[in-house]
Amino acid sequence: MADEIQVPDAPGLLPAGLQKKWRAAYAAAFKEAQNDFPEDAIQQRQTALREANRLLRVTPPTDYKSAMDLPDYLIHSSVDRDGKAVSSRQIDEKKGELKLVTIDGKKYRFPAPASAVKAAAAEPPTA
Repeated sequence: MADEIQVPDAPGLLPAGLQKKWRAAYAAAFKEAQNDFPEDAIQQRQTALREANRLLRVTPPTDYKSAMDLPDYLIHSSVDRDGKAVSSRQIDEKKGELKLVTIDGKKYRFPAPASAVKAAAAEPPTA
């Protein structure tokens, strides 16, 4: 029974393929932690969780292109009054810049290309 690993659910914000990868990373790290900390179940779980959550690390974007290339699950989103998810990755038409907040809470602003600003201005408001 000691060899059985109870893997917690992966974060719901991850796509299905990454949830599977998260669970596999947790299980592998837990097995290793069992050898490293044989008498400390809490440390085993902490170590496994820390290793699995490395998949959630955000590489800080450096410009507009790298910010747009970030996968959606790394971008913070909220829910509007209608219950619809709204991404924090938005173009500020007045300032001509992309604004976004990543899941680690960091805020970024980058100059947006004129074509992106024009496309954002043509979209109907979401609120």
